[in-house]
Amino acid sequence: MSEAYVSEIWQKFWFKAESERAEWSEVESSIGGICRILAEHGITAGKVLDLCCGTGRLSIWLAKKGFTAVGLDISPLYLEDAKKRACEHGVESKVKFFLGDMRSVDEVVGSESPFNCVLSFRNSIGFWGNKTDEMIFTKVRRMTKKGGVLIIGECDHLGQLMLSFDKTRIYESGNAMMISEASMDYISNMFTAVFKYYTKEGDVLKYRGSFNYQARIYSVSELSSLLERAGWKVTRAYESIEDLQPFTHRAIFKGTTSMNIVAEAI
Repeated sequence: MSEAYVSEIWQKFWFKAESERAEWSEVESSIGGICRILAEHGITAGKVLDLCCGTGRLSIWLAKKGFTAVGLDISPLYLEDAKKRACEHGVESKVKFFLGDMRSVDEVVGSESPFNCVLSFRNSIGFWGNKTDEMIFTKVRRMTKKGGVLIIGECDHLGQLMLSFDKTRIYESGNAMMISEASMDYISNMFTAVFKYYTKEGDVLKYRGSFNYQARIYSVSELSSLLERAGWKVTRAYESIEDLQPFTHRAIFKGTTSMNIVAEAI
């Protein structure tokens, strides 16, 4: 199976799955938390960089709140939908979407800097290891105004996976299905999985191919140290971006919480 085909089926499957999960209807609560965090840092307007913006749910809603947003994503499919949604919400003049790899963020959207805020949501890091992640956040620090804010939100964390790791997961979307067989190396903190892709033909599942996935999973302390090396000062950690519940030792043992880290450009 070619890399291009893998990328295409992955994007199309999750694009449809996200639409079916109606994640857009849930975004207002996340935006409320983001705006409260920014207000605490004296940011009530300005320019936001949304890394791995997907279909633009954060960018578009922040534009509706009065911010100017720049979204970066590697998927043409997602960005096409994001531009359509920006028009539907009447904020096309306040949002720009760029196609590109976040490892080249400075080359792709550097001309749009400086930014008041940078967002990285929904497990958008870890794919290339901690050294590359540090490089990415060093680049975005240089593109952010002093005193600006970075929010890494709605991410899996090491404590969560240690307590609620599922070796096998099944994802369905329309007539398609993905079955993942995963493993977790707690020495390197690398999560790996093989995704097998099927389509339904009546009562029969037809195998279409498989591909590998891996990501570095961070603890709060690991990611905080990485960000500080990249020029950020971590100020808060929350287990919920909606109600800004602090991330405490109890959150680690709940096993179902997400990791949300706030850092300031110093």
